[in-house]
Amino acid sequence: MRICILGFSCSGKSTFASWLGDQTDLPVFHLDQYFWKYPWVRNESFDLMQIVCRRDWIIDGTYYQYNFYERLDRSNLIVYLDCGICVRVFRMVRRHIQYLLKPEGKNAISQKINLKFLLITLQKVLFVQPRLLSMLQTLYKSKLIYIKGFRETQIFMERIIHEDIFKLFNSGQARSGNHIK
Repeated sequence: MRICILGFSCSGKSTFASWLGDQTDLPVFHLDQYFWKYPWVRNESFDLMQIVCRRDWIIDGTYYQYNFYERLDRSNLIVYLDCGICVRVFRMVRRHIQYLLKPEGKNAISQKINLKFLLITLQKVLFVQPRLLSMLQTLYKSKLIYIKGFRETQIFMERIIHEDIFKLFNSGQARSGNHIK
């Protein structure tokens, strides 16, 4: 099983991917940990295809400039997480404070938040996200699950716990249109 977890900054991708990995015993790859060598310095030697070509994975991270279509094509399921901008800002600030209090074990971008990062996130959510969702719905509708907000995420997690995850995904019952129900 190969699952892509997509969404823009502070949408809950890493938390959800880690939880899903615990539930499924699938290996989880957080792209933030591979993409960034240091805060805001890319790791140019990282080869994402080494992960994408594996038999099983959960990949968390959008990074559409890195083997994006290869990931989507090889995935069995694409989960797109979305949330309100106020939730994102709260999560950004919380993440930054948590890093300042306990920096060890955090990814390279957890420690850096500034107005530029906030504005880039706003721009992506307002202008890039609608186009990205439209493309995903056009090209990958049969394997796309769009989850908006905490409540829908909780509903989806409950379904995973109480139903056979692989049967759920393979039968298409996890999707009702493109929203979790």
